[in-house]
Formats: sequence, C-alpha cells, structure tokens
Amino acid sequence: QRFSDLVLELFRTCMDEYEDNWWKQCKDEKLWQWRRTREQLSKVTGQREHRSYVAMCYTDDPLLAFCGIKHAREGLILWSDITRSLNILMASAHKNQLSQSVKWCGMLFYSSLGLAMIPMSKKIRWQMDLQLAKVDTPVDSTRYRSMLGRTRHYLGVVGGATHQVPE
Repeated sequence: QRFSDLVLELFRTCMDEYEDNWWKQCKDEKLWQWRRTREQLSKVTGQREHRSYVAMCYTDDPLLAFCGIKHAREGLILWSDITRSLNILMASAHKNQLSQSVKWCGMLFYSSLGLAMIPMSKKIRWQMDLQLAKVDTPVDSTRYRSMLGRTRHYLGVVGGATHQVPE
C-alpha cells in the first residue's frame, strides 16, 4: 500500500500542476466561483478541495475519476506516463472501466449520483463480524484478520483513516 501511495502522490503532484495551469487560462466566472467556495472548504479540511479529479488506490487496484473529457484525457496520459516510467505492469485493458459507474474493490460507484454502495452480501457479512466482535465472542485469528482487513478496505475506499485500524 505504501508504494501505491507514493505513485498516487506523484500523480497528484503532476495533475495538480496541470490543473493550476488550466485555472490560469480559465475565464468562466461560474467555475471560479466554485473554486473560491472549494478553497474556503480547503481552509477547514486542510486538503486541496478544488481538484477536478479523484485518485485512489487500494493495494494494487487504482481508481481515477475526472470531471470532463479534457481532464480525463490529460489524467490518463499522465497515469500511463508515470506507471511506464516506474515499470509498473498494469492490468490488461479488458479490466479497465470507463463510464459513469464502476465496480471497484467490491463496491459499486455511481459518479453521476454521488453514491458508493457496498453490495448487500458484503455488508451483511461485515455487520455479522462486527457484531461478534462487539459481544466479545471468541473469534479465530483468521476471521479476525479478515474482519480487520475488510474494515481497512472499506475505510480506505471511502477515504477514511485506515491508519487507526491495526494491520
């Protein structure tokens, strides 16, 4: 995961530079109004909230999402350049998804609706594991590790603080 985080940091640094240059040329007042609002949010969160993209990676499974075709094109070219320069072998093209909804790390993402959904079967299994842990029922180490892994996974996918869950 740490290597994936490094690759994402490289991508974000380069993509942020691209976006900064894009903003210098932007003349659309509505977009600038949106950016100023997002910059106010940045002051609260300490994050760069005016990105027009999202880049996440769970272990070796990246997810890139962009606002607009121009940013998507630039971002995908940049991702390809970075992964090639680091000699990272990417999954075959048939695993790539390009649409407004994708299945990633066992979850369903619907960008046009702003939703991320955990399939019911995974949700029920996770809830059962958490209930067992809550009532202090003895759990074998394999199931316990699986439960922690699933918790870290879901937190990581939704941007939660995975460092607070033991490995």
